[in-house]
Amino acid sequence: MRLFRQPEPGDWDSVFKRVATELEKAVALKISGKWSWSKAR
Repeated sequence: MRLFRQPEPGDWDSVFKRVATELEKAVALKISGKWSWSKAR
């Protein structure tokens, strides 16, 4: 599990942008067959 923290109180936009970026990376790795649990941590 990974935590994504607000850089400033109430700054949810940057949190969701970072989460979306990391999900896009994970999906790209999964599709390419290069994804593994060790890279997810």
